[in-house]
Amino acid sequence: MLLGHGLAFQLKGVKKEGANHGWCCDFVSGRMYDGRKVRMLTLIEESTQACLAIRVARRLGSHEVIDVPAAVMLHREFPEHIRADNGPEFMAKELR
Repeated sequence: MLLGHGLAFQLKGVKKEGANHGWCCDFVSGRMYDGRKVRMLTLIEESTQACLAIRVARRLGSHEVIDVPAAVMLHREFPEHIRADNGPEFMAKELR
């Protein structure tokens, strides 16, 4: 399901408001002390702004984008949706 300028993955069978209603997945980039690029994939719970996960690596692809929410879903209830921008990692065939 495409919402506005980003993606939202709709998970069926879950209807609730408040905490764990929706998650937001996004990338943050930075540089290490020696100039090498580092990327962080963050998973945030939208209503409480709680950070559910951060994956840090020099390269993060579509498989890591799948692994991070999947690992959190093992310990928490499924959200109604997961919102992400339209970057190439989120547009990969594995996520469709």
